[in-house]
Amino acid sequence: MTASRLHHARRNIKSAVVIKLITPITSFITRTVLIYTLGTVYLGLNSLFTAVIQVLSLAELGFGSAMVFSLYKPMAEGDKQTINALLRLYRKIYRVVGLVILGAGLVLIPFLPKLIKGSLPDGMNLTVLYLIRLADTSVSYFLFSYRSALLDASQQKSTWYYIQSAGKIALCALQAALLLLFQNYYMFCVVQPLIQVGMNLAIWRVTQKRFPEYQCGGDLPREAVRDITKRVAGLFLFKVCHVLRNSFDSIILSMFLGLDVLAKYQNYLLIVTTLVGITAILTDSTLSSVGNSVAVESKEKNFRDFRAFQLLFMTIVGVVSACMCGVYQPFIRFWVGEENLLSNRLMLVFVAYFFTERMGNVCFQYRQASGLWWEDRLRPVVDGVTNLTLNYILVQYIGVAGVMLSTILCQVVIDSLWGSRILFKFYFTDQKQRSYLLRLLLFAAASAAACGAAMAVCRLIPEAGGSAVMSLVWMAARGVACAMVSGGVLLVIYRVLPEYADAKKAVLKMLRRG
Repeated sequence: MTASRLHHARRNIKSAVVIKLITPITSFITRTVLIYTLGTVYLGLNSLFTAVIQVLSLAELGFGSAMVFSLYKPMAEGDKQTINALLRLYRKIYRVVGLVILGAGLVLIPFLPKLIKGSLPDGMNLTVLYLIRLADTSVSYFLFSYRSALLDASQQKSTWYYIQSAGKIALCALQAALLLLFQNYYMFCVVQPLIQVGMNLAIWRVTQKRFPEYQCGGDLPREAVRDITKRVAGLFLFKVCHVLRNSFDSIILSMFLGLDVLAKYQNYLLIVTTLVGITAILTDSTLSSVGNSVAVESKEKNFRDFRAFQLLFMTIVGVVSACMCGVYQPFIRFWVGEENLLSNRLMLVFVAYFFTERMGNVCFQYRQASGLWWEDRLRPVVDGVTNLTLNYILVQYIGVAGVMLSTILCQVVIDSLWGSRILFKFYFTDQKQRSYLLRLLLFAAASAAACGAAMAVCRLIPEAGGSAVMSLVWMAARGVACAMVSGGVLLVIYRVLPEYADAKKAVLKMLRRG
């Protein structure tokens, strides 16, 4: 990675840390206030609305990622004409997407009651609440969101992160205040589209100031449009997989088990998604740098970086998994009470869900940076359909565990195995996929050993009763012990790998440059 790319990656990582910390903090505050003011049913309803909106957002198709990829080269070369033409196309597409989402959302209104098992609180107008959430999503596509691609493609995503952070803090503060003062769910929902408008206007203002030379205008050659269309088709299928895997999990739980169970599931899942977001700081923040490297460096150098990056990332994932084993249940008990706990076995399933979701992330990053969406088009279809089918069957027999296990199976067999095959077949053509898969097995075995060692150490730390402060100190002690023990286990095992030296060198270089 060149000094320039390292500089941009380091800057983006720093800003990503901010948003990745602010996102869970604001989510925890909002969910806590919602639970203690209105109850878990409202929390479950909020999760259901989010899942439905994510399904509707399939209309975006993946144009955003495809456009960012298309901007990498002209941005690096300063090709103003191509950039302006891409922005014009992007703006046109997003306006159409906004209309499609709005129309599809309106069509869905008569079917909303069928997505909920049980009754709703008295006086709740499901349609009005849903329309507010629908407006929050659709309005974004009409207000300059296309210009955020300029920040991403120019390796200045840190600015986008800061705007997101400010918006999340404002939203959390307003929603919490309204709930505490009025305990009104309608007011809670209305704030969201207003904050979204403010964030979009901020993106427009910043990009106009930094990139005044880039304005919508001109047309792309037909070959370029066909290339974008092809990439979008592949990305659309990936987005189908993502929605079928995540959003339909919540919808199925609501249909078969009710909003109360969905709320408990979402409490656990929020911790998983929070940790996914934090660990994704490395991959998300370096994606534009990896894309730049793929465009200008040799495959041999990129493969060496890939292996070092994978080792570093899986070390972090292994340590986080071990900490989850020691702190997960105590934190849920402390946060939302004993009555919202799931079983210890289900907790371990959530840990496995987190690990399997993360283990293919670096591979996916390189597929995305290489533009292999079309080559990857069949895998997400099989993944999504398989996951949805297993969800529907298993939830009726083993409840929440069925939804989790079906996703874990798909993540291991279809995502990691098949997904890595795409990367090695179409980009790392001179390398062996077998070596990569053996390393995944090593990462899984080493992480399992680290989790076992961490749980054994936790049993030696006596539980602290009494005040909330003592409970927090006790959880912190367990977390530190888990991190130290698991980190030691993983470092001993991974030192034998040849890429260990490259990973260590990269970490030291990042630390020295601050």
